[in-house]
Amino acid sequence: MIWLLCLFLFFPSLNSNISWIFPFPRWPSLDGINSRDYHYPCGINKNNKSHKYTFVLHRPYVLRWKTTGNHNKGYRINLYDSSNHSIQIHPSSKSQEQSFNSNINSVTISFKHPCDDCFMQIEESTTSGPTYFSCADIDIRDKEVTASNVTGELCKETQFEGDYCQLKGKCIIQEKEAISKICVCQNGMFGDNCEMVSIMNKYDACFNKDGPNSTNSWNYISYGIFNDGCYTQTILSSNDFLYSRVISGQIEFIIDTEICGEITLGLRPSFFGIECRDWPEEFLGADIINYTEIGRNYLLDIASCLDILTASITFDGHINVRDGFVYSNHTPLWDTQVGGNSSFSAAFGWKVAGRMVIMFRKPIKSLEQGLDHSFGPQMVGIFMKRSQSALGDNTYHDRDNGVFFTLNLQSSLTEVERSSGIELISSPLQILLMIIFFFSKST
Repeated sequence: MIWLLCLFLFFPSLNSNISWIFPFPRWPSLDGINSRDYHYPCGINKNNKSHKYTFVLHRPYVLRWKTTGNHNKGYRINLYDSSNHSIQIHPSSKSQEQSFNSNINSVTISFKHPCDDCFMQIEESTTSGPTYFSCADIDIRDKEVTASNVTGELCKETQFEGDYCQLKGKCIIQEKEAISKICVCQNGMFGDNCEMVSIMNKYDACFNKDGPNSTNSWNYISYGIFNDGCYTQTILSSNDFLYSRVISGQIEFIIDTEICGEITLGLRPSFFGIECRDWPEEFLGADIINYTEIGRNYLLDIASCLDILTASITFDGHINVRDGFVYSNHTPLWDTQVGGNSSFSAAFGWKVAGRMVIMFRKPIKSLEQGLDHSFGPQMVGIFMKRSQSALGDNTYHDRDNGVFFTLNLQSSLTEVERSSGIELISSPLQILLMIIFFFSKST
């Protein structure tokens, strides 16, 4: 654990960011890309999974991007052709820089020349420190092509039959995100369009899936939702608690926190150190993210290489629980944003008695390496809260708001292995004794 803290001190966090909203950024849509950790001009290599927007000549378009950190900075928008030759398209003079002073910014641009297989880069200029940039793949043509257009408005996509937000979910607007509309779900439902249903026993003596207003809530000591004696408690702060238990090959977590806009919980095995340098490649492939050597080492940071949960509850009780990941210094991405799957088997949430209680279950063994971690005897993690007014702001980069903690699952996992007739092997001596035992039985 000490070496993780040393890395955290050695690699200072970069509390700034710039990222395209429209057009959609290059896949995977990491933000926080900067000249210290990623190779210029994009940090992400061209690939066939990126969305490409087609612009039409001489038609005005409103380009939009988000930024965090200190404002009143300068920016430039550059257009690169297929040979990586660039021209500055805004501001009009290369010696000029346009300033911005808010989280969401826009500029209206019309294109005067065609350009196939191009990309558009926005870069933030600073007087000190690294330059931040974001790229989007585009074509510029003399007639409209609608098939490849991407706007990020998921709830209104026409390729889905019926109501996109299924099972009584509803569509809400995220004003400060590239994906501007998302589904929030009825309790017990989750997934991008609320298509997944929690798998639960009809009765559970430890957790009440029917919630605090049900007729049997009196059976559950904590808010009528759960019995804390069934769980191992991890204290995150004086007012925030994490409960865990192992059940049927899965880890069940309950987060008990004061009401806020959104929570983020990130975990990785404590032994997972140098392996983090290769973790992104296990799912994305080796030639997607173009790290510098400093950036690759930054993957070892305590707030990097994390399997992420984000959760929020709307004023009317709808929940938004997402399975995501963090590789280095970017805001968490959902697994489904890069072609992965949500690994939850259950998700519930309530606001009650001034508290927010979130429950979710995940398999002990990872189903998608590079997006999820398998749970080991000891995990390290980060817990963060955001207020309702801060939703959409990229506050993950400001890790001073985070609480770092250690989660001990040794006793729970050992009990499960023993009940399955399998003993945990924890030392070379145990392995040696097993080998001796095997050969003694075979002779």
